Amino acid sequence: MNGTTSSERPRRPRNVVGLGVAVALFGWLFWSMLRSTTDYEAVMCDEDIASSAVDVVMLSASWCGYCRRARAYLQDKQISHCEFDVEQSEEGRRRFAGMSVKVVPMIEVGKDTLVGYSRTELEQSLLAQDLMDPAHADW
Repeated sequence: MNGTTSSERPRRPRNVVGLGVAVALFGWLFWSMLRSTTDYEAVMCDEDIASSAVDVVMLSASWCGYCRRARAYLQDKQISHCEFDVEQSEEGRRRFAGMSVKVVPMIEVGKDTLVGYSRTELEQSLLAQDLMDPAHADW
């Protein structure tokens, strides 16, 4: 032997190119997912529509990806709704301050308050309160 032991074997170089490609692909997929829900304009409560005129009110923030997803879902299903931005709207700040859990989106569906966004939970709440036609459900 040449004086090296088996524990001193030379290390194999890491596949940096493969890792870079994987990171780039993941970044592109993530960005595509975010862009797919950014085309929906927020319907602002008491600016675009009176909050008393709708059964679904969402507390949201402009930077919130889950808020964009919830907005896209509600608009795709043609559910009458509006939003209070917790950073831009005085009423949004007031409502958010009164919540025991500080999470956006906070979605009020009739008498239900949903914390965060789950398409399944939102859909179930809409169906349970007859705010959505079962034919439009995703299941």
